[in-house]
Amino acid sequence: MRFLNSIIWTALSYNPVRILGALGMVGVGFAILVASVLTVLRLGGVSRLGPWGIFALFSGLVLGVTGVSVFSLGGGVQLPGVPVSKASVQQGCLVSLSLTLRWIDNSGGSEGCPP
Repeated sequence: MRFLNSIIWTALSYNPVRILGALGMVGVGFAILVASVLTVLRLGGVSRLGPWGIFALFSGLVLGVTGVSVFSLGGGVQLPGVPVSKASVQQGCLVSLSLTLRWIDNSGGSEGCPP
């Protein structure tokens, strides 16, 4: 019972938004990079893509969607454990950015994220 209790509280104190949010941002960043390169190429007059261009376009689309999904998973997995834990769980800034809201305490200040 003691071992199970330590495993449960370790899992509740784990902050998945840091790891999953970073992986999601990498995927979205790659998608933005591919979109930027393709835009520059198109403005330069290139109207056809070779095999590597098509692969980059497909990879950018897949990694962009996967990145947003993983980012949302990290934010969504963290929130249900907050009411259960006795200790205050520090919420990452990625959660407040992904939900586009700030957690406001009673004094009017923001918790966990810089203004």
